[in-house]
Amino acid sequence: QLHNPADDIPFGWSLHDAVGSELPPDDDYQDPFEQVVEVVGESCYESFDSTKVAQWWSPERLQLLQSELNLSDDIMEMLKNGKKLIGSARNDDCFDPIFLAASTVATLPKADLEAWSSAPEGSFHVVSRNHQLLLRTYLARFFLGKLRKLSQNLLDGLQSSSRFDDSLPDCKSENGTNQLLHWLEEQASSKSLNLKPNIYTCDTTSCILGLYFGQLSVLKTSIENLRRDEVVANGMLQQLTTIGYSVAESCAQEEATNNLKARKKPRV
Repeated sequence: QLHNPADDIPFGWSLHDAVGSELPPDDDYQDPFEQVVEVVGESCYESFDSTKVAQWWSPERLQLLQSELNLSDDIMEMLKNGKKLIGSARNDDCFDPIFLAASTVATLPKADLEAWSSAPEGSFHVVSRNHQLLLRTYLARFFLGKLRKLSQNLLDGLQSSSRFDDSLPDCKSENGTNQLLHWLEEQASSKSLNLKPNIYTCDTTSCILGLYFGQLSVLKTSIENLRRDEVVANGMLQQLTTIGYSVAESCAQEEATNNLKARKKPRV
């Protein structure tokens, strides 16, 4: 089934996938905001520089990650050694709760790290408005990276096959990704027998192309949802509340960060 709302795509997340830096990578990425906003502090990017990874993932941040995700010592040791947590992206406005909590800790500004780390056990943490912007930016960039990598891997495979012509789109831009999705949908349906809208019987080639179409669509949907303020409010921010955080909506609430109330520990 194409356009299946139950589609998802698994992915791995490791410490080097979220390393704070004031210098963004040299690429064509655009922040996922409907209006111009000012984001203060270091944004998180992928980095394989072991020194930068160690500096960002300080003992305090690692301890916070372990406590917020309820991770065992063994899992934490695996993460420190470069292993990945497994999550998934879904075809809706919700995020994998473990990935969302990990990303929240990863994007926590250094200025807030001490307050979060020293908070009494069983207290909640306030996600400031600036932190929300940093988190939103990071998630969009993370999914964009997955989208482009999957698109390029698919194109590399298709270009090496004699079953497809040379009219394959270039996926280096967002428009190219849209063209690739349209091409996949056409190919999957043209090699199939349409049973009813968006549902087909298919041969092996069509099945594989349909699978790629579903996975790419999930990643594209995740990115688009992060660009829409209303969807973010009803999706990411609401989910942060569900997993145990307080989402700041005003300066007064941010100033009350240290007035901690009881809450249930993360449910992730």
